[in-house]
Amino acid sequence: MAISTTKPPPTESATIQKHLQLFNLVMYILIFVVSVTANIFMILVLRRKFRRHRKTAKSFIILMNNLGISGLVLVITSIPFDLVDQNISDEWPFGAGGCKILWPLQTAAVQAMVYSYVALAYHRFHGLTRGLFGQMKFITAVLMTFFIWIISFVTVIPYVLNLDYNYENKTCEENWDSEVAEKGYSVALFLLDYLLPLIVALILYLLVWGKLQRFKVLDPERVGRRDRHQRILRMLVAYIVIFAILLLPYHIMWFIKDFDDGEEKLYFQDTLNVIHMFTYSVTVFNPIIFFLYNPEFKRHLRYLIQCQCITKKEIFSLENLSESFSEESDPPPRLRAKPKAKPLYDYKYDTKSVENNYASTPTMSRAEFDTMPPENSSGLGLVEASLFPAAAGRLRGQEKQRGSSPSASPPPSELMYDNTDARSAGSFDQGSEML
Repeated sequence: MAISTTKPPPTESATIQKHLQLFNLVMYILIFVVSVTANIFMILVLRRKFRRHRKTAKSFIILMNNLGISGLVLVITSIPFDLVDQNISDEWPFGAGGCKILWPLQTAAVQAMVYSYVALAYHRFHGLTRGLFGQMKFITAVLMTFFIWIISFVTVIPYVLNLDYNYENKTCEENWDSEVAEKGYSVALFLLDYLLPLIVALILYLLVWGKLQRFKVLDPERVGRRDRHQRILRMLVAYIVIFAILLLPYHIMWFIKDFDDGEEKLYFQDTLNVIHMFTYSVTVFNPIIFFLYNPEFKRHLRYLIQCQCITKKEIFSLENLSESFSEESDPPPRLRAKPKAKPLYDYKYDTKSVENNYASTPTMSRAEFDTMPPENSSGLGLVEASLFPAAAGRLRGQEKQRGSSPSASPPPSELMYDNTDARSAGSFDQGSEML
């Protein structure tokens, strides 16, 4: 008579575990490479955007940068250590320090990522407070980022205090004073990490959507602002939907562990390792969704992928202008030698006389000007007096009438004309007082 048992044959269990380990290994490495690469590119693009703009909505960049950093912290402190723990040794290989640091740091990174979603939702709600043009201050975004990490670390303090390293078995275990405390902490994490942020973000999104529907503007600039708000709102809704779907199995598994003795169930640990991939994959979707909904940042991404920052200098054009609430600064101009400016008129001076620009106007010699008595000075300079001798004579009171026409030229003399003043026959005499 066959003996009934709830456990599968050992060969089947070993085969399933082997395939699960191989699947986890491939998926963990893939998620790690894609997540780290995508989040680093997002941070670099945000940094480039931050530096190239004078009047940018830098609060949005700070909050998105914090989202990328929290994703990097999560995958870097989780995936490499999980692979070692699951595939290399049955013991905890990272000692007492790793037991106190790694798991709480992973939990804090998840909380920072979730609270960044809420901060971005509030940032969008704040942007609608002044008729589509409201902007959160830079220092406000910095303080929000600071408090996000403070709250995340404060939340995991009970977790740190109840994690102990067993030196005999070389394992890292949770040692709570009572089951009530353990279950209460699981419920508190579910509320703080999942349910309450989800409710707050959804309420803010509904308020933002309602305000956008009430805005009926005809100004093209305001229409553009409203369209941008709607686009970013769709991005944040995509964030919160993916977060709600992918993190719910993780919390369900922890409830099974704490309330239904999950560790004693068949394949519980293997299933939990697979569920962890859902949590880590959120860090892959964050940068992908960001670039899909922000075309101006997508241009910066193409610039970095093509390595133009290394191979050649960027050519500034209107296509690089931002579609956000900012003005992009031009690159510094190249330094070139300035050409020497040519004079408009080429005056030629000699010791005898000063040449006139007008062919019909006689010149006055320097010697004649110097011999004039001071009391008869008209106050004109040498050049003015030589150009307009008739006007200088009237001001001195010594110029006599030379005819009925006021523009009649004075009689020629050897000192009044230069050789360059000789005019060809038939030329028109414009008069010596032409101004």
